[in-house]
Amino acid sequence: EGAGEDPYLGSLIAAAQVRGFQGDTLFSEETIIACLKHFIAYGAAEAGRDYNTVDISEGTLRNVYLPPFKAGIDAGAGSVMNSFNVYQGV
Repeated sequence: EGAGEDPYLGSLIAAAQVRGFQGDTLFSEETIIACLKHFIAYGAAEAGRDYNTVDISEGTLRNVYLPPFKAGIDAGAGSVMNSFNVYQGV
């Protein structure tokens, strides 16, 4: 679902992809809006099943899953797609 297990590398790649897709302006015919997906922890769904619950610690969520999303948002991503899993009962 991402660029690997290393949050730092994943963050660098996420930012580079956003800049590559969106360029300097979305008004150019050569650019496309970047969409970060699937937010959040979609890749950690139990049994790898879509729409399933996610059993993940707060530390893993913040230190492994969130950094690439933050990097993409900081790079100016124009869109984020949510996931459809249950996280902490919600």
